[in-house]
Amino acid sequence: MKTNKIFYWIGILFPLPEVLVLLMFPLIFFVFNQEITIFMRDIVSIKISSDILSKIAYVPLAIIPVSAYFVIGILSPDHEDKKILHNWQDLWALRRTCMSGLVYQALFAAISLISLAACSSQNVESMELAIIIAAVGTAYSSLTFLNAKVRVQEFLSRDKTEKL
Repeated sequence: MKTNKIFYWIGILFPLPEVLVLLMFPLIFFVFNQEITIFMRDIVSIKISSDILSKIAYVPLAIIPVSAYFVIGILSPDHEDKKILHNWQDLWALRRTCMSGLVYQALFAAISLISLAACSSQNVESMELAIIIAAVGTAYSSLTFLNAKVRVQEFLSRDKTEKL
């Protein structure tokens, strides 16, 4: 039982792909800061308007309640399948994936809002990139929830097929 808890807590932080997206931002920001600035300013020559940038920055924050509602529907369905789901041996992994996905979405929203607040500083290009990475990370985390929903449906259909 104790090893399950150790794997549970290790599993919250490390094996999820959201961690790679989350760690990608500081790596890109600190290692390639000068190159990003040159690329965004000179090569791409795309200037994102502040209005569009602020709307993109609020997307990760807006997705959190929708994802939380979706997670509640995954973890506690309103029909007779609830009993079957709660007897599933991989329910702990499903819960871990869903809860840590919500935590990562909150982190992406925080990165996005902090970057939006810091956009008035000198390095606007890096902040624009941070907001875009946060939006991509939130979208990827939402796909994780969709994958979890598919896994639950597969398990429930397999269980119903075995009973027939």
